[in-house]
Amino acid sequence: MTEPIEPTRNDPTPQRRQGDSRFLPVVIITAIALVLVLIASVVLIKGRGSKITPDQPNNHPRSGLAISLPQAA
Repeated sequence: MTEPIEPTRNDPTPQRRQGDSRFLPVVIITAIALVLVLIASVVLIKGRGSKITPDQPNNHPRSGLAISLPQAA
């Protein structure tokens, strides 16, 4: 004889699904991870990136491309 089939909790009908939501814990863990990454980046920037200076002075602070147009005859 075969055994009867037991119902599972993965029933797609909304009336039968209760208490198996995994969305809220994922959102909470993601928010905590994001906050920790932001705090770590602020600490890293305050520790290392307080002042940024170039190695050599800029010799051409206003350099640009000059386009010469032909003169009208």
